Amino acid sequence: ATLGERARGWRWAAGALAALSFFIQLLPLLVSFDTYIQYSEPKERYFRPAASPILAQPQIWLGRVREYWWRAAGGPPGTALLVKDFSYSEGDRSKGELFPRWSYADATWQLNPAGLGPLEGTLLVADHRPWPLPRANFELRLNGQPLADVERSNTDGDPIRWTLHFTLLPGQLARGMRLELVSDTWNPTRDTQDNPRNEDLGLLIERVSLEQDGKPLTFGEALPIPPPRMNRRALWLWTQDVPNHHLFDL
Repeated sequence: ATLGERARGWRWAAGALAALSFFIQLLPLLVSFDTYIQYSEPKERYFRPAASPILAQPQIWLGRVREYWWRAAGGPPGTALLVKDFSYSEGDRSKGELFPRWSYADATWQLNPAGLGPLEGTLLVADHRPWPLPRANFELRLNGQPLADVERSNTDGDPIRWTLHFTLLPGQLARGMRLELVSDTWNPTRDTQDNPRNEDLGLLIERVSLEQDGKPLTFGEALPIPPPRMNRRALWLWTQDVPNHHLFDL
């Protein structure tokens, strides 16, 4: 009996060691060790206690957990989540700015209204594709269907920039509804010279406003991590670059 108990103990220990080894090998795919270093300024980390990595890194991790939960269960009331076909934010990352950023072919928000009144939406978008490419064809859709009565204006006289305004009536609203910005795409690497940005881009979304009952919806990211590209630099960027939100970013 004693030998049998010892054998079981060794089997449990060997199994635990194998599981731990697997987790350690998986860490490079889960963890971006540079995230907070890229977010923050050295002078802040060195001299401001609130900017200490000891405090900031748990906050980053909790944010990643929230994104994963939102992807699985949907966002809470009063939120608008970026869920599909967005490139990375070009705003101030240290302040959590989600815009401006480029769309892809089918940029999608998940809307979770909280009130009872209509929802007012405004988007400022720009089409920066170079000549001789034609201007973008684009439209807003709601749950896969073209959104009617969208006001499209060019108030500042810039021929590549448009303001889109729409109103969603209470009968159109439901938790989890999808607002889509659908457009044709262009690729800077393919369509220009010496541009390393190899992405199929739609429009640059400069600003977005969504309000219901006078209160703005809170924007959040719940984007899936894109699949890695199998070359050395692309794989390094996939694991280490800030826009790719891995669960255990530190």
